[in-house]
Amino acid sequence: MTTDIQKNPEKIRGVVGVFFGLFLHFLWFVAIMGIIFTFFAPPDAMGVFTVTFPPRIQTWLTAGTLPSLILFGHYLFCLGTMTETDLIQN
Repeated sequence: MTTDIQKNPEKIRGVVGVFFGLFLHFLWFVAIMGIIFTFFAPPDAMGVFTVTFPPRIQTWLTAGTLPSLILFGHYLFCLGTMTETDLIQN
């Protein structure tokens, strides 16, 4: 069990990179929702916030960036782990 972990630290770095990408997406989602509710959701007379932002753009900004942020997190953690011989063998 421990020899597998010692042989493949690149896999562990890749998994940590994916989780870091998910964390980046969570931060991005919180920032986008904060911006939308701050600037595009004025309260009415009852104090209820109604979002006047187009839902398709909101969905694209939140869900559309998920693959790119996961790949970016994976790239950041796996940067420099591949050598030229790994690229030639694959």
